[in-house]
Amino acid sequence: KHISDGDMDRARDLALNLRCTAEINTVMGPSARKVFAWIYPDALRFFEKILETYQIIIQIDSTHDASNKTDPNVNSHLNTHPRSTMDDDLPPFYMNSALPTLSPQPPPPPNSCLISLMFRAPDTLRFVILAQGFISGEDSASLRTFIQFVLKGTLFTPNLVLINDSMAERGVIEHIWPNAKIFFCIF
Repeated sequence: KHISDGDMDRARDLALNLRCTAEINTVMGPSARKVFAWIYPDALRFFEKILETYQIIIQIDSTHDASNKTDPNVNSHLNTHPRSTMDDDLPPFYMNSALPTLSPQPPPPPNSCLISLMFRAPDTLRFVILAQGFISGEDSASLRTFIQFVLKGTLFTPNLVLINDSMAERGVIEHIWPNAKIFFCIF
């Protein structure tokens, strides 16, 4: 119900106020990207109850450009004149007031990819979101950091993992859970 503006400290405070377990971790490497992740407490309690009894099916999915790009500090330099109707068939652009040419919209803020780890509830067969995180992109280092955070909250090995066509997700899952069956799905 909340939209992130890219401020991970503010998002972490909100998650902690909602009783979530939340951390901001740094992906080691040349770019030192940050991963903000949180686990929902009610989903965690339910998940831990079913761990001993049922086979675990999880799904990992991502939503790109999940953060708000209307931060007034980011776009305050933009010309606010409306676009002409002749431009309706063009991709979204804004007029840069310093230059008389069209410029593409600014790139999404860092950590605008929302990753979700869900498990299948045995009674309803519906997926329940266990944990989510903001990452810069679907690279293997960010995904591994996110999954390792989840495993600190609850250690488990899924029997089956549903993913989209992300090869980074596949590689991380094969590394962390080598015996899990991976299925590619169209979500």
